[in-house]
Formats: sequence, structure tokens, C-alpha cells
Amino acid sequence: MSVRWTSSLIRLRTIKRNMLQSRLLPKAITYDGDRVQTSPSDTMSEIAGEVLDLDKQIEKLIVSKQRKIEKRYTDIAQLDDEMERIVLAGYYLEELSMYDVADAVGYSYQHTCRIRKNGVMHLSEALQSRHYENNENFSDVK
Repeated sequence: MSVRWTSSLIRLRTIKRNMLQSRLLPKAITYDGDRVQTSPSDTMSEIAGEVLDLDKQIEKLIVSKQRKIEKRYTDIAQLDDEMERIVLAGYYLEELSMYDVADAVGYSYQHTCRIRKNGVMHLSEALQSRHYENNENFSDVK
């Protein structure tokens, strides 16, 4: 799961948690004078439990996202080209749009996209060679 996807999950779960929390507020309880109603406290504990579960999920996602960012920074730091490192870090880790990354580095959007494409290709090659070397080292241990 990518950093951007994890961020989206965090945002969605936060929205859901906030909506549930708003149902716990006194203004959220309405009474209809014509009907017999059950106590709103019947569902309050269920809602509070859902809010706590969402809080735990959000916290796990935040920790997971932080680990991913640290690992990706380490991977991106291996690239030789500084501009590729800047573009990839800005787009994938700091979650800037490509337009914002292009403004930050002072290149056109199109040129920044080419830099990102080349950076992804170089990063993929570096990670594949590292994976291959690790597997070779592991097979030597046997």
C-alpha cells in the first residue's frame, strides 16, 4: 500500500470518526413527541465503541505511513541524481501535486514528469539489483 493510499485511508477514517462523534453530541439527540422512542443511550455505547475502534485504526495507519515514508526516503536517497531525489520525495512522500513539485524545482510540468519517470525507472533498477544481491547473499549462506 502506497503512502498516498494510506493517507487517503487516514482521511476517510477520520471523517467517519468525526461523523460518529457528532452523533454523540447533545444536539444530535432529537426527540419526536408523537412516537415512543427508545433511549438514545442504547446506541451511544455502540457509537462510542466504533469511535474508539476507528481511533485505533487511524493510529495504526499513521504509524504504518511513517514507516513507509522512512523506508521510501532511504530508498530514494540511493539515487545518484539529486533532481530525481527531490521530485520523487516531493511527489511520493510529501504528497505534493506534480504542478507543485514543478513550481518548487523551477521546471515545467512536462519536464518534471520526465524527471519523475526517469527517477522511478532508476529507483526500480536499484531496488531490483539490491533484491537480487540480497537473494544471492542469502543463497550463499545455505
